[in-house]
Amino acid sequence: MLDHFWWGAIFLINLPVVALGLVAVLALVPESKSRRGERPDPLGAVLSTIGMATLVYAIISGPEHGWASGRVLTTAAVAAGVLALSAHWESRVPHPMLDLSFFRDRRFTGAVAGLVLIAFGMGGALFPLTQHLQFVLGYGPPEAGLRTAPLALTAVLLNFSGVAAKWLAGLGTPRAVLLSMVLMAAGLVAIATLTGQGYAGTLLGLLLIGVGCALGNPAMARALMSAIPPAKAGVGAGVNGTLAEFGNGLGVAVLGAVLTSRFAALAPVAATSLPAALASAEGPESGGGSSTRSPSEWRAVSWWGRWRCGWAGWRRRCCCAGRSGRASEGPGRLEGRGA
Repeated sequence: MLDHFWWGAIFLINLPVVALGLVAVLALVPESKSRRGERPDPLGAVLSTIGMATLVYAIISGPEHGWASGRVLTTAAVAAGVLALSAHWESRVPHPMLDLSFFRDRRFTGAVAGLVLIAFGMGGALFPLTQHLQFVLGYGPPEAGLRTAPLALTAVLLNFSGVAAKWLAGLGTPRAVLLSMVLMAAGLVAIATLTGQGYAGTLLGLLLIGVGCALGNPAMARALMSAIPPAKAGVGAGVNGTLAEFGNGLGVAVLGAVLTSRFAALAPVAATSLPAALASAEGPESGGGSSTRSPSEWRAVSWWGRWRCGWAGWRRRCCCAGRSGRASEGPGRLEGRGA
């Protein structure tokens, strides 16, 4: 899609899905509302949005400006202050957006923590994985997308076939959540440690994560909804969706910051100059000057240079420029140089 349309079109593709979802909700979802009536909580919504957005901004700014810099520390302090103010407001207002008394129920608290952790790990893992598939293994965007599809397909098939529901009924919620966490952790370990086996190791990890999601997400959603009165079902659904999005954003921010910091530490030149990074990665044979770097450092710089090229959208035009020996390498041939 990005080869033929404006980059923002990738977000517009969700509009038909949203329209279909709205029709399905109107046709299938029963009405639920509180008898005493509820009022909007605009101030609570604004405070929570500002607090979470500021927290994410502080995290993603750390690698660029330094974790001890005034900008990052000030932003983090603002985030903490606004989130504390939001919690204080929600505990005082007659019609809170999120009733904090729900957290007294261990089922609700455990489900919330589990949802955030799953979304955190999923979002943070898929963020570098897609880049690894494209900029290290050499797959194009459609090929990389197809190679991450087994995760979602596994979760969908297990849920629509009723297999996940049978497992959940047999195991019970606590054991199902525990097993789902173990499966997802095993999947992440497989992706991290079996990349030397090519795509097969990544596929194994994606399948394990898909099974974990199929089992864990319904279990935690049921635990969350069972801890909320039926009249507050809408609040529970909102909390479920919001926490998933927050966990995804936080995972990308935190693990993306770790990834960026690692690249900055490995790069032999300032990260502000892509041509300088590529010239340094070329080595003395291309006129880049003499060097005393070890082979492992050369491999790290090479991956970093390709990653930077891909982010800039220059992969086909400049990545590996001047490296005739690498220009003819197809998908999967670069993996040995990618770590």
